[in-house]
Amino acid sequence: MKPVEFGRAILKESRRRDDGLLKYYVKNYKQISESISQHPGLKADVKLIADDHYYDRIRFASLMNDFTTLALPPAGEMILRLPQKGKDIKEFIGSEIKFSIETKNPDKYVARDGKANAIPVFAMPSDRKARETVEAIAPLIMRGRAIVRPQRCIISLEGELPSGNKAWNMVEIDQTSPHDLWRARDFSDQSMPIVDRSSNDDSEVNLYNITLPFLSGINFSDLATLLDEEEHHLAKTRVALRDVVEEARKAGRDLTSVVNDILRPEIDSLTLKLKAASKSRYLKQGAATLGMVTMGLTAIFTGGLPQVAAAVAGAGGGGLLAKEIAEGIEKKAALESGPFYLVWRLRKIQSAA
Repeated sequence: MKPVEFGRAILKESRRRDDGLLKYYVKNYKQISESISQHPGLKADVKLIADDHYYDRIRFASLMNDFTTLALPPAGEMILRLPQKGKDIKEFIGSEIKFSIETKNPDKYVARDGKANAIPVFAMPSDRKARETVEAIAPLIMRGRAIVRPQRCIISLEGELPSGNKAWNMVEIDQTSPHDLWRARDFSDQSMPIVDRSSNDDSEVNLYNITLPFLSGINFSDLATLLDEEEHHLAKTRVALRDVVEEARKAGRDLTSVVNDILRPEIDSLTLKLKAASKSRYLKQGAATLGMVTMGLTAIFTGGLPQVAAAVAGAGGGGLLAKEIAEGIEKKAALESGPFYLVWRLRKIQSAA
């Protein structure tokens, strides 16, 4: 099945029951993961943040990418779903899950019998906002532009509370991890909720900032139509974004000239197109204004992580993962040896009339 078919099935199940989306996704996890990985276009994974730009993050990611996966922000009401041990894990994932956890306290992930104290789970908010979001972006899902996903996590037993209840620690999995190798970083000294952790500044080098246009406030039905009608112009901008990343990896290239030669002409053209669209009569619901997003091209150093991260992902809450992990980098300033990947990290969103 193609991502659009999985997306429509997920939408259907989410309308049938509160846990329908999560149940269907987990049941078809391996097939969905493989289908998305085989999608030929530029892909985004957006971890939404509950702020004033909540829906605009989705609008921007949809314009700048061919396909977007969306993780909803954690809420007071969460549903967890986990496969059982042994046979059921093999059925839903195709093989045993392997864990890679970078932590200062590895002992807490090892049980007394020497086995792993780690259980794979999928977490999904079940509050009203989550249901409203799925319905709002239904036009994008129906046209194969987006899909809503749960968050992969690992939970480990920390002990028992005085009440007799068990205390659990939950750590998010890096979404770029392969479907059968779950990677996580845990430097907490206590149990933590599912949160959008800030990045480690010591592992990043900002290379260049650029401003891109998008349509703020546009209804998602109109946005889905616009994405179809302006596919040619949007594709040129997406290709230019990817080309800039490719050129940025080459030694001796001046990024300013690369951006001016490759990306800026496409941004100027797209800005005119979106400005005209914001005033178009075909917008059926509400009004759209031209917004601007500042993105930073950032080199992220992954230390000892294996070179199996996602090849191409896109612009959104966590940034545009625009190139495979490269080989060779020891010094950050040189960008010439050792494991790193380049990211278009979202810096600022603003709306403009």
